[in-house]
Amino acid sequence: MQIRTLIALDYLVAIVAAGLWIATAAVVAGGRKRALGNALLAGALVATAARILSAVLLAIGGWAFAEEKILISLPLLVVPAIVAAVWRSRPLPALAAACGAAAGIVVAFGVGYPVTLTNTAVVVALTVAAFLLIAGAQRAGRWRKTALVLMGVALAAGPLWSGWSSIVPERANMSAHSGHTAADMSGLRMSTSDNTKPVRRYTLTAGKLDLPMPDGRTARAWAFNGQVPGPEIRVKQGEVVEVILRNTDIDTGVTLHWHGYPVPNGDDGVAGLTQDAVVPGGEFTYRFATPKAGTFWYHTHQISHQGVKLGLYGTFVVEEAASPGLDVALPIHTLAGTRIVGSARSAASQKVDAGTPVLLRMINTDDVPHRIVAQGATWRLAAVDGTSLIGPAPVSDRSLRLAAGGRYDISFEMPAVPVQLFVDGQSVLTMGESPGERVIPVLPELDLLSYGTPVVSQNLKPDKHFIVVLDRQLRFIRGLPKYAYTINGRVWPHAPTITVRTGDLVRITVVNRDKESHPMHPHGHQVLVLSRDGVAASGSPLWMDSFDVLAGETWEVLLRADNPGLWVSHCHNLPHAAKGMMLHIAYEGVTTSYRVGGGNNPE
Repeated sequence: MQIRTLIALDYLVAIVAAGLWIATAAVVAGGRKRALGNALLAGALVATAARILSAVLLAIGGWAFAEEKILISLPLLVVPAIVAAVWRSRPLPALAAACGAAAGIVVAFGVGYPVTLTNTAVVVALTVAAFLLIAGAQRAGRWRKTALVLMGVALAAGPLWSGWSSIVPERANMSAHSGHTAADMSGLRMSTSDNTKPVRRYTLTAGKLDLPMPDGRTARAWAFNGQVPGPEIRVKQGEVVEVILRNTDIDTGVTLHWHGYPVPNGDDGVAGLTQDAVVPGGEFTYRFATPKAGTFWYHTHQISHQGVKLGLYGTFVVEEAASPGLDVALPIHTLAGTRIVGSARSAASQKVDAGTPVLLRMINTDDVPHRIVAQGATWRLAAVDGTSLIGPAPVSDRSLRLAAGGRYDISFEMPAVPVQLFVDGQSVLTMGESPGERVIPVLPELDLLSYGTPVVSQNLKPDKHFIVVLDRQLRFIRGLPKYAYTINGRVWPHAPTITVRTGDLVRITVVNRDKESHPMHPHGHQVLVLSRDGVAASGSPLWMDSFDVLAGETWEVLLRADNPGLWVSHCHNLPHAAKGMMLHIAYEGVTTSYRVGGGNNPE
């Protein structure tokens, strides 16, 4: 059984167990209907056994999936359940089991991983208080007063602690956690005096736009240079890129983040960490070399979950050499309910002669994954996230699942028959004469971890190991209660920091306990995928900067700390990042003079 199915079943069993124990306690306390009480007790005990089984199975899948269940929920439930099974006619054991079962629901939605002394104490106090309060309702005296005190302390301590720890000051230094004082971020930029390489200069101006749609509507958009997507930036490998960003009327400000490209940290474009957001009338200049060829993209990283969605994005391609055939970048984006592929807001067609080499650079600029099918040609997946694969085999009977933020380079030689490109079952591009209506087959997904040719193991030994557990919990964000997206039980900017030294090899275990997928994106670095759910990668070395961790999955990746700075790593379903799913990767000895707050909001 898959972990994500077990997680869902565990939630269901927790709710059923709580309901049965509450019903059992109510009937036993009434002193009548003994047969009904025995039947309910039997059902409650079965549900308790099911909770134990689900917790054990989850623990086998990984301790992070079951820690709070085994350390908090089960002790609060199982001990009184055993007592209730022995003394069936006594109401207090059944009541204690009911309170423990109800606590299991609180733990499921409010505690998660990791278990701490604070959250354990709060849950235990609330459980004991609930028991004493209900039991004391039938008996005047100290129990009831003790229960009220315990409940008051627990109810106050939990929210107050969570709320206080989530407060972001008006101006917060995102390097304050490191405790280091060293080179400022400005030292991690390319010198303008470096004139030894050709320079490609661009100007991008952000502004508001009324964008015509195919159905006659006009959509509100934000755009670079009055177009969605923004202008393609295409350079030759080794050239220097210089981009001036200006802001006409985006009141909340803008930046440029070079998604997937290993720019110097000072050019990463994260408001409050590497620069201040560019306000209306302002500008900022980015300048960096391009030693790596591949497919990338750029977008704002100031309130990015809003700005990117409204159109502040574009493609960034670094060519290794001029392509002799058709080489086209196709960002996939959804704006106001309309899918935009490339710059086309409806299905497009293009004449391509048979025998022409074709390279389709697919870029997912949305928050959700897209399924891609190329029908009519045998193709190869030449590159993932801007890094070429070794020995990509020809493919004709597979689909591709492209994660949010991710890129796939699909290459093929144009056949004598038309080729159609489908995104989520919708035809978006036809190359050659239109073939008419085609039935899109349901194709299995290409497994990236087994695709391509492996290389001899390099026996890379990590210097450090971090566990990153993704979940959804009730938390406070900026002092307000939210159903947040958490990392190790906390929300940004209080999520744990991955602290490294230059040259470190860092093994990161990413565990997704949530019901949704999370496309994780470390800035300034790529990670080498080692395994998924304990199965080692067996294909071409897979270096990614946008890897999609599905519900219930566990990924092992290796990060090479070769780009000093203060970086963020976050879920690229950007609303998830805005609700807490973001952390820092901090190099020792690096600080920043920029501050989050006061107009800087990187989520």
